Amino acid sequence: MSSASLHPDAHAEATDGPDAWTRDRATVQAREDLKITVAVLVCYLVDAALLAALVWAGIGAWTTPLAFVAVGLLVSSVSGLHHLRNRQARLDTPGMVLWQVSAALLLSVAVAWTDPPMLLPMLLTQGVMLSTGAIRLQPRQVLLLCLATAGATTAVLALGAAPLLPSLTTPGQQALIGLWLLWTLAKGASTNLTGMALRLELDASHRRLAEALARVQELAERDELTGLYNRRRVLEVLAQERTRCLRGGPGFSVAMLDIDHFKRINDGFGHPVGDAVLRDVAAVMRQVLRNHDVVGRLGGEEFLLVLPGATDLDAARQAAERVRRSIEQHDWQQVAPELQVTASMGLAVSRPGEPAETLLDRSDRGLYRAKREGRNRVASAADG
Repeated sequence: MSSASLHPDAHAEATDGPDAWTRDRATVQAREDLKITVAVLVCYLVDAALLAALVWAGIGAWTTPLAFVAVGLLVSSVSGLHHLRNRQARLDTPGMVLWQVSAALLLSVAVAWTDPPMLLPMLLTQGVMLSTGAIRLQPRQVLLLCLATAGATTAVLALGAAPLLPSLTTPGQQALIGLWLLWTLAKGASTNLTGMALRLELDASHRRLAEALARVQELAERDELTGLYNRRRVLEVLAQERTRCLRGGPGFSVAMLDIDHFKRINDGFGHPVGDAVLRDVAAVMRQVLRNHDVVGRLGGEEFLLVLPGATDLDAARQAAERVRRSIEQHDWQQVAPELQVTASMGLAVSRPGEPAETLLDRSDRGLYRAKREGRNRVASAADG
């Protein structure tokens, strides 16, 4: 009977998991899009209110605040309809941002042409909109918007349709222009904060991605049970060590280790104890080997040790004997009563130009000899 049949909800959870995540993500995205739509509309309405105050104070015409209300409703409606027609679409994509910024810039130029006293507020608005576009748009798009806006505004000034500064004759007018400036600064600060938040989010995403990639790399290289390098990775290390030697580096040795009578351990004590033995053997080897020595699990109860710098059989034997004695002297009673574990090892010292397969074959023959001579010992195919 499978685990799914033992737990009826398991299959449903496995099936509904991705769908549930998708629904949750869609809900979050819809909420964010609603916030964007409302924020855009609110900004236009506040702009219109301040412009209406300027008109009431004698600066500009009533068509300007009305135009801001109309464009604000148009932009918000188009954004909302776009999202409703395509629920997967996002309102903060470069395409939608380009449309929103272009609409605002076109409105500012049109107002500067048709309502000359409003030129200064429109110039301030253009600065904020270009900064907003710079967060999401490509540099080429921002440059084109800047050139187009600068060209159109310069044409307005050159044709004399609008003075650069409005005539402020009353304290009220000056206060309202100052208020518009403060509002523009507030929008600019909000844009900067949004950009900073996006950068922080991007940095966090990069950090999470790097951690995930490191974890994937570790899983691809590590044996799940022992935490040692897996077969593929330890053989890669062997190939790298051989390449280093071919380029003039010092020689190295390899040792093939096999846990003695491991099948008896599994049969007599059970597979959980067998797994514990593999983990403890791996831990013992990590403790007694040097930092630059490399050990990996080839499969089952067989391990491969790569010993850089062990250029002769005596040096390799010393390292191998440390491992063998440490495994034999380990407190195996903590794993299971009456348990005793030993290991046999076969050594081989690299030879100039020798293929890795030949080196491994010699260490394997040394291991076979150690088993033949009684196990729990270190041997090499070259021993007398």
